[in-house]
Amino acid sequence: MERKEAADKGCLACSFPFWDKLTDAQQDFLCRFARPVHYDKGAHVHSPTENCVGILLLRSGQLRAYLLTDEGRELTLYRLFPRDMCLFSASCVLRGIQFDVLVEAERDTVALFLPAQVYQGLMEESAAVANFTNELMADRFSEVMRRMDQLLSKKLDVRLAALLVEESRLAESSTLRLTHDRLARHLGSAREVVTRLLKDFQADGLVRLSRGGVELLLGAGISAAAIRRIRESLPQARAFHMSGKITVESPMSYRKGDVSMGLPGFDEYTLWRTDPENLRAARKELME
Repeated sequence: MERKEAADKGCLACSFPFWDKLTDAQQDFLCRFARPVHYDKGAHVHSPTENCVGILLLRSGQLRAYLLTDEGRELTLYRLFPRDMCLFSASCVLRGIQFDVLVEAERDTVALFLPAQVYQGLMEESAAVANFTNELMADRFSEVMRRMDQLLSKKLDVRLAALLVEESRLAESSTLRLTHDRLARHLGSAREVVTRLLKDFQADGLVRLSRGGVELLLGAGISAAAIRRIRESLPQARAFHMSGKITVESPMSYRKGDVSMGLPGFDEYTLWRTDPENLRAARKELME
């Protein structure tokens, strides 16, 4: 059955990537059991204490898969977006899975649900479904290994900077409504440590902190130290815009306090000048 024909008949299962490679009988079987489910933002989709949930194919929203350490800290492994399939919610049908993955909804999510036993039956009958599952598992484990490599080889400030860039891309905004606790949960760290690093970023002019949010100051605060941090998380970055300015005291000797020569709120006796040493230090970072 073609996808359009199945969709016209109200069969939501035609959204599965391997639909075209199933027999008519397998397609009918899939149509009978697939159904839509909804998860509110913050809802737990899967945890090790629950029974095997089943396969989820996202239609809208966003899910997060993460680990929970013995100390109770969370570590984000990867995220799932529309048209992605969540396999770990049906880990009982995946042989050799020896660790527990939790899944939560980061946004209001609508997904297509397929019971674990139904999917297991399809895997046993269809080589196409089995091959698709193996390839998807390989992709997921590649993401997990990449995350583990970052955890082991990257400093926490570099991982935090990369996370802020990722969150900005997902939100399509430089203003992020994220608490320090939420950022720490993504990184498997403590809130106090993340708060200290964010204050360092703010001191460098890279972010502006507010209650319950972080604003990325794009193009601001660029210095040799900032370039080093950015390139550790984004090695491909080769061009930066900076003024390299510092403040110097005005040489004006006569000053009359009740007469303003500039705009209110600005110190008219402080001058901004480009510092050659700042530019040399930035150039050195780019050349290394």
